[in-house]
Amino acid sequence: MEEPQPIAEKVTKLDDTKLSGGKASIQKADAKSAITALAESRPKPKPRSKAKTVRASVSETGKDSIATYLKTMANHELLKADEEKILAREIQKLIKWETTREELELDFARPPTYAEWAKRIDPELTVPMMKRQIH
Repeated sequence: MEEPQPIAEKVTKLDDTKLSGGKASIQKADAKSAITALAESRPKPKPRSKAKTVRASVSETGKDSIATYLKTMANHELLKADEEKILAREIQKLIKWETTREELELDFARPPTYAEWAKRIDPELTVPMMKRQIH
């Protein structure tokens, strides 16, 4: 029995074949052995191990998180009507600022600096004042 050749030698054999009439004259045995060598060089798939099925408890899956939230919701003080209005105004202001930032980013083709952003929002707004309101 013939000793297996490295793939590089088999590929060289295929490359060294002479062309006759525009077609490569490769013997079937050489082509078959090259294909076999390539197939043998592929990594073999690892056999799958039979693992035990493990069930997760409710606390691990988080299915009980809604019930927990509803129970703890009563522990937190709700906002008063005037506090809700203030919060809503602040959110609207920040949404406008974010829209302005996106417009500046399109204009400059880069993210704006805080100074550019603050100047566009209000010429009297300083960067430290703006950062305090954002964060």
